[in-house]
Amino acid sequence: METALLEVAGVHSVHHLHAWSICSNILAVSVHLVGEYRSERERVEMKQAAEELLEHRFGFSQTTIETECDEVCPTGEDLVHPFRHGEG
Repeated sequence: METALLEVAGVHSVHHLHAWSICSNILAVSVHLVGEYRSERERVEMKQAAEELLEHRFGFSQTTIETECDEVCPTGEDLVHPFRHGEG
């Protein structure tokens, strides 16, 4: 699953990857993606691509994906929550 997530455009690393079964037909996953995005739109597109991959390739219907920027974090009013990887 980690290898597949690294194929998503903009994703540089994956951590805190946890998957479990809620019941026999509902699979859940949570993951943190560190990537490069220069705007809120690019961040959302990266997250949506990861959600689609997890649903269609692995069958996860419940996903929680946190995104973190890598080296260059976007700035500006269009960001909901800028977070730089490695900062607390």
